[in-house]
Amino acid sequence: MKKFLLAVMAVLATAPAFAAKKHDNSPKYWVEDDDQKVWTEESYTLPGYPSTALWRPVAVGGSYTNKLFVDETTLGVGSDAALRMITRVVSPSGVENLAVEGLNCKLKTYRTYAFGDAAGKKWMASFNEDWRAIAYDDKVRRALFAAFCDEYLPPSGREQAVKLLRGAN
Repeated sequence: MKKFLLAVMAVLATAPAFAAKKHDNSPKYWVEDDDQKVWTEESYTLPGYPSTALWRPVAVGGSYTNKLFVDETTLGVGSDAALRMITRVVSPSGVENLAVEGLNCKLKTYRTYAFGDAAGKKWMASFNEDWRAIAYDDKVRRALFAAFCDEYLPPSGREQAVKLLRGAN
């Protein structure tokens, strides 16, 4: 009984130390100086609607039946470290959806800039201009994050992004 009471007292004595510990929810890749910085998106101009594209497949996996592609010619990394690209999703029946997407590896967020109008061969701007967290059930954005982001680190530039894309299938 004496050992049991000593064990209980030891646990109770350390409880305040655990309760007082702050939980750091910041991503693990951030360096100390970076914690105080707020990410700012750079100005971005939509690429032309693709007449010719170099579509590279990106594996999505699981029960996802559509096929995901990224146009290698539009893939780029901005000075804000966000990746931008044209994506193409093709359904089993052959229906295609094009979009201009942005991906922020550091914050695990994405933005859809525009959607493709196949009939008019032009972009339709997205109504939502916000960067949104990648949801657990968003298989397309999770696949893009897995293909391009090393943990939460973005590719160092376009060349590395293209290499990652070529190895993503």
